[in-house]
Amino acid sequence: MSEELPKLREKLMFFSLLCQKRNNRQKGSPQKEIASKTGIGKLNISSKILPVLCLVLFFSVYLGENSLTAVSSGDNTKTVLEEKTIQVSSTKVKLFKFDPMEKVKAGVDQVRKAEEKERQERNAKKKKEKEIVESAPLDSLELRYKELVAGSPLEKMVPFLAKCDRETAAYLIAIAKKESDWGEHSPKKGGNDCFNYWGYRGTYNQTASGYSCFDSPEQAILVVGERIKELLDKKINTAEKLVVWKCGSSCAGHDPAGVRKWISDVALYYKKVNS
Repeated sequence: MSEELPKLREKLMFFSLLCQKRNNRQKGSPQKEIASKTGIGKLNISSKILPVLCLVLFFSVYLGENSLTAVSSGDNTKTVLEEKTIQVSSTKVKLFKFDPMEKVKAGVDQVRKAEEKERQERNAKKKKEKEIVESAPLDSLELRYKELVAGSPLEKMVPFLAKCDRETAAYLIAIAKKESDWGEHSPKKGGNDCFNYWGYRGTYNQTASGYSCFDSPEQAILVVGERIKELLDKKINTAEKLVVWKCGSSCAGHDPAGVRKWISDVALYYKKVNS
């Protein structure tokens, strides 16, 4: 840049002299007299434009030389500019790639983790409660019921059977054996167990065949046990009398052999429960 300054000074001096000569030529000319009379001499175009041109030339030469010097200084300057451009471009890409839904997804994941943790804790609590129940000492009746129906679907109802009076519990077990083999052959609804091991036909949540489909073993024992207790309270308290469970009000339309078999099997398991 220092080598270019003398050349720049020479150019500026040349244009300065040129401007002075031009102004001297215009002094005393007819145009100036006309201008002084008309009042437009103050706006002499030549005297106003030339200094501006000199300044433009100065800056163009200076900036031109500077820009040439910047370019001619090698690839360093260019490389720096490219690096800045790349850096800015990279920043823009990062901003563009930012997904505002990431925080939403993160929040959803946290909720799912919390729900999963809660579910695991709930299952662990149920497992612990089950272990406590299973490890608790059984009374003599509950133990007897459990040993009798062990391995059958009715086994899960033993805790609720033990809460019934002995007569009701005995007939619940005896009739369930005859009607469904303690739950091995019982009504289903939507592929789910209805916990109806007595062939009980009620108005609650009926299957296509008219059997009640209970929500839980406890509900089944409560509903069916209550019905059996009502019969026992009416002195319908033997297998022969309880055949109404099979026949209804009359066994006239039923096979006599089947009726006798029902009575004998119920009586047999009633005795087993109470023996």
